[in-house]
Amino acid sequence: MPSLLASSAPGKWTRFLPLCVLLGALGSMVVAAESGAPRMSAITNYTGSADASGAVAVGTTHFAVVDDEDDFLRIYRRNGGGAPVAGVCLSDWRELQLPGGKKKELDLEGGARLGDTIFWMGSHGNSKEGKITPGRRQLFATTIRETNGTFQIALEGQPYRRLMEDFLEAPQLREFNLGEAAAAGRAPKDEGGLNLEGMCATVEGHLLLGFRNPIPRGRALLVPILNPQETIRGKRARLGNPVQFDLQGRGIRDLVLVGKEYFLIAGDYRSNGLPSQLYRWAGGLEPARWLMDLPHLNPEVLVAYPDTGGAQLQVLSDDGQKPSLPPVQRKFRSVVIQF
Repeated sequence: MPSLLASSAPGKWTRFLPLCVLLGALGSMVVAAESGAPRMSAITNYTGSADASGAVAVGTTHFAVVDDEDDFLRIYRRNGGGAPVAGVCLSDWRELQLPGGKKKELDLEGGARLGDTIFWMGSHGNSKEGKITPGRRQLFATTIRETNGTFQIALEGQPYRRLMEDFLEAPQLREFNLGEAAAAGRAPKDEGGLNLEGMCATVEGHLLLGFRNPIPRGRALLVPILNPQETIRGKRARLGNPVQFDLQGRGIRDLVLVGKEYFLIAGDYRSNGLPSQLYRWAGGLEPARWLMDLPHLNPEVLVAYPDTGGAQLQVLSDDGQKPSLPPVQRKFRSVVIQF
């Protein structure tokens, strides 16, 4: 199993450095910024939702985002912030309800596009009280089409509800004890709990799933689904070999494919812990490379648009508060990172 070691974040300057050394260092920092160090834009606020948890670009002018608290899929304009222009409550769809027509929280945590099909994933974790929640153990797909500014959102195929069984039956995953992580009594943010948060397409047309928790032996865990299109047609998922990163004790919040490389948000499995960071990965056995810290945000989503050529990434922050605010007061923040 490959172990991909990420480079360390740069150290902080000390106020005891000699002035000439400090000036030289600052000059080097200016050169680095001019030569392509990532830069973060000002914050843009989007309203109507606070718990942005997974998103994909819809063309070059909009993005679709799901909320892990209210199960809504909303479509927003890419620029300018503000309210959604379209949306649907996914838990109202009969196909996503549990047998018997029971509506349960989907706890949606990731989105990924494969051609015209957009996959969405539940966390597959237990409730915060540690209760097993079958409604969260779903992988499903939609199509989103725009006609003259009107969006049609439709289910594609059928939901897949056997991913946890696949995890437990896969011999290549036995060492990670995922059954223990998902057992009743263990919450997603407990040490060693189970919480899937990241998902993206791969160069080969597979889906790559990223675990926020567990973090086996201090390394983040990713598992590929080799036949995602078949899963929504009723066939069992075929899982590939797992990949692990050393992300300085962090798990995966989200990841996205840009060209032939990947960007990922690394975050603590707890609500308040290590600050989140942005990494870049060329795939295979290449190391994941630290790019920047993401302070003052709760970054959970990466969106890449097809017209930027990899020069920009949109980062969405899960800014939900407890108790939850009325819909008109809910908002999440967005920044754009320029490379």
